[in-house]
Amino acid sequence: MSILYVIITISKNTYSLTFHEGFVVTAHSQNERREKMNYVRKTYVEFLYPGSLFSESSTRKVKNRDVSKVKVPKNTFGFKFFDILSVVVDTDGKKVQLASERINVSPMHYYGGKLYTVAELKREFPNERTLIRNVEGNGYKRAIRCRTGNWQPFEDTDVFVEAA
Repeated sequence: MSILYVIITISKNTYSLTFHEGFVVTAHSQNERREKMNYVRKTYVEFLYPGSLFSESSTRKVKNRDVSKVKVPKNTFGFKFFDILSVVVDTDGKKVQLASERINVSPMHYYGGKLYTVAELKREFPNERTLIRNVEGNGYKRAIRCRTGNWQPFEDTDVFVEAA
């Protein structure tokens, strides 16, 4: 069973929220009022795009984590899934929606591109010394040249998805 604890303060009221599997949240206000509420779990996909210094991203709500059903934007090099839990609480007579941080974050899925081991990088890109040093020096076994042309480290948990 997975449990997530959240503490939040709204308008001088502090709530301690406990999210349990089974879609029940227990809310404790500072005056120890206990309530049981249903919470909603929503799944999202975050798409990553090459940026000037760091990757850019966009997020879209999805019904499930079926990789074959993800419509990958043309200029995206990869994506990952995550969930957000939310619940509505009443504070000072107003309904306020509270949301968790990202949970259940999937490994990175690289869409298309080509994987290279360190040995392949040295053989095929001998002049890319900075790239090779970065990959090797940071302990990565592989790197991926993304379909968008940028390089990314490919971690053991990452997933390669063949572009359609």
